[in-house]
Amino acid sequence: MLAVSVIIPIYNVEEYIEECLVSVMKQTLKEIEIICVNDGTPDHSMQIIEKYAKEDERIVIINKENGGLSSARNAGLRVARGEYVYFLDSDDYLKAETLEALYSEVTKNNLDTIYFDAESFFENSELQETQQSYAEYYQRENIYGEIVSGQQMLADMVRNRQFRASACLQMNRRSLLEEHHIVFKEGIIHEDNLFAVRVTLYAERVKHVAKKYYMRRLREDSIMTSRTAKRSAYGYFISMMECVPEVTSVVKDKEILSAYLTHIGRMRNNAAAALRYIPQDEFDAFQIETNVEEGFWFQYLVKDYAKVVRSRDQQAEKSKKRIQRLRMRIKELRKVEKSTSYRLGRIITALPRRVKVLKQNGIKSLMKSVLFRIAPSYYVKRFTKISIIVPVYNGEKYLDECLRSLREQTMRDIEIICVDDQSTDHSVEILKRYARRDKRFKILHQNHLGAGCARNLGIKHAKGAYLLFLDCDDYFSPDMCERIYRRARKKKAEIVLFGARRIDMQTGKKEDMTWVLRRAELPKNQEFSGKDIAARLFQVTSNCPWSKLFSKEFVLKKKLEFQDTKHANDTYFVRSAMAMAERIVVDDGTYVTYRYNDGANTQSVKHLAPLEFYKAFLAVKEKLKKEGLFECYKHSYTNWIITESLFNYETMKSEEAKQIIRDKLLSDGFENLGVEKCTREDIDNPDLYDRFIEFTKG
Repeated sequence: MLAVSVIIPIYNVEEYIEECLVSVMKQTLKEIEIICVNDGTPDHSMQIIEKYAKEDERIVIINKENGGLSSARNAGLRVARGEYVYFLDSDDYLKAETLEALYSEVTKNNLDTIYFDAESFFENSELQETQQSYAEYYQRENIYGEIVSGQQMLADMVRNRQFRASACLQMNRRSLLEEHHIVFKEGIIHEDNLFAVRVTLYAERVKHVAKKYYMRRLREDSIMTSRTAKRSAYGYFISMMECVPEVTSVVKDKEILSAYLTHIGRMRNNAAAALRYIPQDEFDAFQIETNVEEGFWFQYLVKDYAKVVRSRDQQAEKSKKRIQRLRMRIKELRKVEKSTSYRLGRIITALPRRVKVLKQNGIKSLMKSVLFRIAPSYYVKRFTKISIIVPVYNGEKYLDECLRSLREQTMRDIEIICVDDQSTDHSVEILKRYARRDKRFKILHQNHLGAGCARNLGIKHAKGAYLLFLDCDDYFSPDMCERIYRRARKKKAEIVLFGARRIDMQTGKKEDMTWVLRRAELPKNQEFSGKDIAARLFQVTSNCPWSKLFSKEFVLKKKLEFQDTKHANDTYFVRSAMAMAERIVVDDGTYVTYRYNDGANTQSVKHLAPLEFYKAFLAVKEKLKKEGLFECYKHSYTNWIITESLFNYETMKSEEAKQIIRDKLLSDGFENLGVEKCTREDIDNPDLYDRFIEFTKG
């Protein structure tokens, strides 16, 4: 059996077909067939193809009457013999290694479908200027390296707004298309939308490779850039209408179904957006030439929505003029001296009277919005409320999703300080991409010293009033910063506690991490000092810093730093802060999603340095002694030390590491930590006490 059937529809492409055809003939994978479908082209394209067909017996020519792109692709699909099928547009071309690399991936992993990316290039400079949005449109920022179902892949890509409905950016198993009768809808444009969605419904094993194998040409008279508004709107509409019944009957998972409906909703938006380019008189008289039922739904779903879009455009134009006036004023910020409050006051005073009559908050909000767009560096310096500090070491697998969730925070007044810990993968490239597009991202570099040192470096550069320490492999709710900051400011908090959930990377199951914040242990008013709950302070929360917001003033005043250890570097910082805080408040939300069971985090390698936790515990004791707080927290401290010590011992992966811990704790470790003489009355949990006694007698 042939490896791949490449199907190329031919219509009026004599300028480009030679480059396209030669790129396929020169593929390093030789076990292919090249099916060229003559869709009744009136130019000299077929003469070029026939010339090459004499030289290469792999070229198959099919002649048919003109029926459009879908009709040509379907004709090629009917005669295809390859194990996999690939559809190539005749004005584009492939890199030489494309088919071999893709076929190697699909056979190695037994894939139904493989997705990849494209590099866009423009036919002329004028087109490049007017169609700049397509420059990187076919390059997905996220990395989807895992093998998942087609439905899950669509859901993941839709969530990141990166699902590209292009048949040219995927290669499919031919038997999958035949089994489920997946062909292209004839008589419409944008037919790829329906085809691509139907493939995801039935493909059981799919993967994305972040390689730009496809060279996408953007030219004046291509379907992609033409302004055939009526045909465009109708094509999206038909794709949307045919998707709905099949999607709702096949997809069973509620979250995935929601993603499909989101994508279908975007088709509706695209159809409406196409209609808004039609002149008003034509728009009012516009009727689609189809059956009554389709006409009704078109009117209901698309044309009526397009009216709303047009109205929004008119309002946006008015707002744009106002913004332009304000922009002229705010440009002065880049020219005058550093007295920022004086400059801002002068600009507000100088605003036209018709703008000045707005409420003061309205003016500030409007100005900040404009300032964020035209002077982002100054905006970050002037208005930062939260400094988010993210240590990064070889986190490319999940880093993009982490940074995206931070960039999309509803609070703009933040800075994201990413500290590269000498990563050896592509993490730095991902960081630089975000820093180029958003001035709130700042990249710092250090030698490979660990997360503790990275966080300390971030603290030194932080400009925000509050500090948030997050991990680069987690992701976060979009309202996290806004809600915890509001809570902190309202209650004048030194620490804000909030909830987290975790996701099992093997099963995808999510659950609340109740041990990160034991709400039942907290005072009813949820505002307290560490001393208010002295007997249980170390039990209400875990050692992790990523479920807490800290006042920078409090951190600097108490001279808090993270330890320079390979792991457990956050224990000293978090426990000391909780013990010294006078104003701790609780937020009801759950904002962090923590990944686990992936085999790549610090918890999975802690057996390589088994006594790091002991160093952290000893530092906490010394801090409590120095601050005169040890006796106050002794009961809670004792329960915490014994619980965590036994936990670290029992969860160590290697017997050698376990023996090192046991020897240390029994020789002088428990004595140094001050818990060697604890009695049954000192331990809240009887089972814990029994385990402790058994361990010490062992």
